[in-house]
Amino acid sequence: MSCPAALASGPVWPQPVIRPSAAITDGAAYMMTLMASMRGAGLLSEPRDSSLFSGGAPWYQAFECADGEYVTVGSLEPAFYHELLEKCQLQDDPDFANQFDQQAWPRARESMERLFKSRTRQQWCDLLEGSDVCFAPVLSLPEAQRHPHNIARENFVEVDGQVQPSPAPRFSRTTASVGRVPGKGEHTQEILRELGKR
Repeated sequence: MSCPAALASGPVWPQPVIRPSAAITDGAAYMMTLMASMRGAGLLSEPRDSSLFSGGAPWYQAFECADGEYVTVGSLEPAFYHELLEKCQLQDDPDFANQFDQQAWPRARESMERLFKSRTRQQWCDLLEGSDVCFAPVLSLPEAQRHPHNIARENFVEVDGQVQPSPAPRFSRTTASVGRVPGKGEHTQEILRELGKR
């Protein structure tokens, strides 16, 4: 059981209550587990454009489109990669024959850059969204708020005219709420008093 799930379900162990210790950096470090294991296996190197997650793989990139907007592609798994090739009509290009051939990556990346610059972001969305390509447009915050997926998931809420991300994760028995965004300096004096500074 994960820590949030245990907290949401209430006390699980007899007294004393276990108090979790967590920090943002804990979560950020934990999310690097895959990269740390790949680095340990020699599959990830530090120099830019030299490995899978450093910009080297042509199928794991952000690409500029004809309108100056960007899209991302992350077709890591073979099935997703093959769908990317089919949708982009690259299945017969020898530079894409072996997904993990790092010698072909620079040429394949150049081909992908030219290809994505041939259509607008919306045209790429029309072609690739809803497929198994592992594709997403790069959106501004207002665009993200209007995206159908985020609307369906209710990923943003508006409080006092200020749009904010909804709390996550969500639990069926424990609901979270979002307060208003305080104004600049609104609680400064109160916090300083609590800290014994005023």
